[in-house]
Amino acid sequence: MKCNLCKSRMKEVKITSYHFIESGLDNIYLENINADKCENCASASPYFDRVDEIMKNIARAIVLQPTLLSGKDISFLRRERGINLKDWARLLRLNQSELFCYENNERHVDSVFDLLNRLLYVRILEEQESRYISEFGIVNISSISSFLEETIDIYINDNHQIRYGKKRVA
Repeated sequence: MKCNLCKSRMKEVKITSYHFIESGLDNIYLENINADKCENCASASPYFDRVDEIMKNIARAIVLQPTLLSGKDISFLRRERGINLKDWARLLRLNQSELFCYENNERHVDSVFDLLNRLLYVRILEEQESRYISEFGIVNISSISSFLEETIDIYINDNHQIRYGKKRVA
């Protein structure tokens, strides 16, 4: 394979930490992923075998994170389940413009709205997959009661394990 930038040869490597901005979130990092790296200019092109599984793991990390959901988090959860804005808003008993404001951080997400969105995501996931997911039990999610007001970074490794860290300074 040849580099898109300089047309030199690419070599397969492991990237220890990749900032996964393609997720639509600015705080997602994938660890130990495969990539092609240019031997000349050092540009790297990661590749992902199971994108759907990665997205589901990101959603899992968001639902279990110890901080309040952001508007982008809510939007990600909704889109990951394939639900349009109108239907998600209807399920939350909101109109589309209200949900739009939350998703674009024009309205503050409080702890009640946060919990509602986490539970809605889990309910839809369980319904779509026709199974109960004990990791997302009501006790587990509602025990995240001391939501931190700050944002954190989410790290997901190649074994689908999640860890949280302080927000990196760009």
